[in-house]
Formats: sequence, structure tokens, C-alpha cells
Amino acid sequence: MLKHDDKCQPVRVGFFLDERFSLVPFVSFVEVMRIANRVADRKLFEWTLLSIDGGQVTSNSEMEFKIDLSILDCSTLDNVVIVTGNDPQYDVPNALANWLRRLNRGGSVLTALGSASLILAKLGLLDGRRATIHWEYLDTLRELFPRINICSTLFEVDREIITCAGGAAVVDLALHLVFAHFGASTAIAVSDQYILDKVRPSISPQPVGSRYPRVANSALAEAIDMMESNLEEPVSLSDLTNSIGVSGKQMQRLFRTYLNTSPTQYYVRARLKLARRLLVQSDMSITEVAIASGFGSLAHFSRSYRNEFGMPPTQHRRQCRLECGTVSHTHVHKFHNDDERHTTMN
Repeated sequence: MLKHDDKCQPVRVGFFLDERFSLVPFVSFVEVMRIANRVADRKLFEWTLLSIDGGQVTSNSEMEFKIDLSILDCSTLDNVVIVTGNDPQYDVPNALANWLRRLNRGGSVLTALGSASLILAKLGLLDGRRATIHWEYLDTLRELFPRINICSTLFEVDREIITCAGGAAVVDLALHLVFAHFGASTAIAVSDQYILDKVRPSISPQPVGSRYPRVANSALAEAIDMMESNLEEPVSLSDLTNSIGVSGKQMQRLFRTYLNTSPTQYYVRARLKLARRLLVQSDMSITEVAIASGFGSLAHFSRSYRNEFGMPPTQHRRQCRLECGTVSHTHVHKFHNDDERHTTMN
């Protein structure tokens, strides 16, 4: 997922810190890498701090950071993590814009934490891609950048661009990167240091984003809650709309506006995500999983599962277990394979 051509060398990451940058996502990312180095007893990651001019940078909590290099001194860099503050009106300086575009053309992996997704959006680097951002900015991103496939997920990896909602989701992202590059045992050792009982997959919804009126309509939040509470025995859309008190057309419009999907598609995907969790985490038969996720027909379930995740449920279960074969049974639940949309990353 990160660029790491020489497996004998550490993964090299540059952190671009903007003036008044948010401290939590930066520290969260760096700490996962530091702990990974410690538990592995070797340098898996190394990092460099960057600013536009190479000068000292102050975080939004008034902490000052010594910078290693100016971006002008880094014409090539395999991986860059962008950390900014909380200003959605931020104008991207020309030097930063040119640098990021040049890195992108050269195949570098760019990772935006929290509001930094807005920088990549303003540069057109997210057009036609899946991307996420902290829930406070989701509506802004949807309104201003219709060419982006905006998701209210924890993080998104779309080829050489990674976007993350920020906050605690940065730990989830960083642990998944450790898992992807250095295996489950190292990732589990790091997560144990954080006293985590599980690591959330990228497609997990932001806990606030999809349910609060400042991001989505309250009727939409109620509809989602009702769907997610009735996965095994799905309610009909007519019962859903009657219960919430909106028309079918209003419901269709809400899902299309805020989630870029239809109520039916959302509901089916929610049930398929449940099915995937059951497949990976339990020994239930395929038929039992189909029934538990609200599918009355095994053929319909298998066809829907393949359409969503790119492979039939039996194959997906086998692949997940092979990939987690070195992990003890008590730890398997900590890491879920993301769906097949993430298999083409660098």
C-alpha cells in the first residue's frame, strides 16, 4: 500500500507539516511506526519531517517542531503523509501544489490525514477516486468536488492515494499498513501495545459521520440505524419509509445526495458486510451466513457477494484464512481483509 521497492531497507516516509497542523494524527501515525520498529527490534520505518521552507513549524496546540528538510530539497520521495490544520478555506501555496503534483506524477504514494484531503481535492488529485475526510468536512467535500467518490469511511486506499478521516482512524490506518507490509504478527504486537482488542477495517463507517444532522439528514440517520438493526430479517422499504415518516421519493433522494447510492443498494451492502465478517470470523456454513445476513436464496447470496467483493464467499473465506494462517485463533478477529477494491494498490 505504501511504496517500498527495496525490501531490505525500511519504508521511508516524509511527513509534510503545515503551520498550525493538527498534532493528534501526526503523533498517532509516527507512534505506530516507532512501536513497530521496537517490537520488531529493527528499523521497519524511518521518517523525515518536512515543511515548505524547512523552517520550524508550530502545531495547533502551540508545540514547536524542528524540521529536517524543505520540500524543495525533496524532489523525489516514495511516501508523503500530509498533515494540516482545520481550515477548509486553506489556499494551497504554489510551492506545495507543484511539489505534490510532481510527486504524484512520479508515482509517490500520497497520504492525507483528516482535513488534508481538501488539499489533494483542490489540486484535482482525488478526481475519479474514492476518498474520505473527517466527518466535519464531508458535506463540504461533496458540495465542492462532485468528481470525487466521497465515502464516510475511516480511510480509503485508491491506488497511490490514501485518505484518512483523522483522529483515532489514523491508528487503524497505520496498523493496516504495518499489517500489509510486515505481516499480522508485527501488527498484532503493535496493537497489543495500544491495548486494542480489534483494528477497524477501512470500510467501517465513521462513528459520527453518517448519523448526525450536521453531516446527514436526521431521517437518513434513522433509516440507516433501522437498516443496520434489521440485517438478518430485512424490513421492506415501504415499512422503512412509513416508520420514518418520509415518502419513497424523499428516501431515494436522501441516499443519493448523501451517500451516492440508493436505499436498496445501501441495505444490500450492509448485509454483505455482515456476511463478510461472519465468513472471516466464524465457522458458520455458507448457508448459515446467507440466512444470518438476510438472504433467503443461497444462489442470490453467492451472486451478490461475488458482485460486491469480486469473488464467491467460499473463495473469500479460504483466501482470508490462508493469509491469516500464521495468526493464532484468538487473534484472527483483529484484522479483516478489506474488499477486493484494495488489491490493486502500490
